[in-house]
Amino acid sequence: MQRQAMAQGCGVMLHVLQQNRRARRLYERLGFVAGEDRSSPYLRMDWEPARVS
Repeated sequence: MQRQAMAQGCGVMLHVLQQNRRARRLYERLGFVAGEDRSSPYLRMDWEPARVS
C-alpha cells in the first residue's frame, strides 16, 4: 500500500487500537506517525512519502 501511495504522490492514514502496542510499533517501524487524539480507543497514524528535492 505504501509503494502504491508513493507512486501516486499521496500518504496513508489508518487507525489502530491504542492498547495494541505491537501493531503500533510495527506501524512506527514502517514510518507511520501517531496523532495526538487520546479521547478515542483508536489512534490515528499517518504516513507520508519522503519528499525528494
